[in-house]
Amino acid sequence: MGKWELNFREYFKEKSNRIFAYRIFSDFLFSQIRGKAEKRKKLDNRDYYINNFFDLIDFLYEDLIKMKNYSTTIFPTLISIKEAENFYFINEKQPEREEIFYYLYLLSTSIYTYRGNRYLINLISDNKKGWESFISEIKKEEAGIFIINKESSPISIDGLNTSKINSYLNSKIPFSLKSRNVFIFALINFFVVWWLKERRKIIITSLEDLDKKLKDENIDDSATLVLFDFSGNEKKKIYFYPRLNKFIEKWYFDYLKSQDDKDIFLPKFLANFIIYDKKYQNLSTNYLDKFLYYLLKDQVNGELLDKLINLHINYNFKEKKFLPIREANKFYAAITRRI
Repeated sequence: MGKWELNFREYFKEKSNRIFAYRIFSDFLFSQIRGKAEKRKKLDNRDYYINNFFDLIDFLYEDLIKMKNYSTTIFPTLISIKEAENFYFINEKQPEREEIFYYLYLLSTSIYTYRGNRYLINLISDNKKGWESFISEIKKEEAGIFIINKESSPISIDGLNTSKINSYLNSKIPFSLKSRNVFIFALINFFVVWWLKERRKIIITSLEDLDKKLKDENIDDSATLVLFDFSGNEKKKIYFYPRLNKFIEKWYFDYLKSQDDKDIFLPKFLANFIIYDKKYQNLSTNYLDKFLYYLLKDQVNGELLDKLINLHINYNFKEKKFLPIREANKFYAAITRRI
C-alpha cells in the first residue's frame, strides 16, 4: 500500500472525519456514479456512507480503473474518454493507484463551501502539520466556523460559515463576492488573524523572525494553497497559489509585529475599490479579482491598479463623494519591502 492510500485510510478511520467529509463525497467525488440507481440510494443514506465508507471507496476506485470512467471531479485537468474518444497522446498512461489516492486525499481532506460558490481548499506542502492543526481547530463545534446541522442524523456539516468569518474579521472584503481570488484572500486573512495571531500568539520583531515562526508552523517555500472550483455546470477547475509564506511575510509583517489588535491594512486598502452600486459592482469585482490574481502570486499589476484607482475616482466624482484611498501609503511601502 502506497503512502497516500495509507494516509487516506488512516485519516478516515476516524468517524468524525467521515462525517465532516460527507458533503465532499456525496456531492462532488461520487457524482459520476450517481446515475447508478442502487449506489445512488446508498449514497443518499449518510448512515450507510459512514458505516460502509471503504466499500464505497473501493467501488469508486474500480469504477475509475476498470471502466476508465475518469472524472474531472477527481482529475480536474484530465479529458475523459467520453469527451474525446479519439484524442490520444503518445505514451499516455492511465492514472496509477497511488496517484488516484493522492487526489482523493487532497480533495477529501479539504475545507469547503457548500452554499453559494462550491470551492474545496487545501494546502500542498512538504509538511502539513501546522495547517492540519489549523483545520482541526476550526472544525471544532465551539469555533462556529462550519455550518452544523444538528437536526439531521448523523450531524450534517454544510461547509464554511462565511458569514461568521466575515463578522469575525470585521472585513470590508467579504466572502460573498463571486470571486475565487477574493475568497482565497479572505481565507488567508482569517488564517493570519484567527490562527497565527490569536491562537498561536505569534509576535515577531523582524522579517527573519517571521520567516522562522512561519517555518515553525510548517509554512515554508513549499506551502501552496490549492482551490478546486466546482461552481456551476462548467468543467471543474483547479488553481494554485504558491509560496504562502512570502505573501504573509510581505503583507502581514506590520500586523504580526504589532502588539495591539489594529486592523490589517491590506483589506482596508483593497476595500476602497469595492463598489456596491449595481451599475459598477460587476466591473469593480472583476478588476479586483484580476488584481488579486497577480497579488497572490507576489506581483502588483500596475495596469489593473490604475483601473481600480480610476474607477474609484470616477465613481466618487459622479456621486459627488470625496473619499480618500485609505491605507495607500502602507500599501506602497509594502511593495518595496524585500522578502
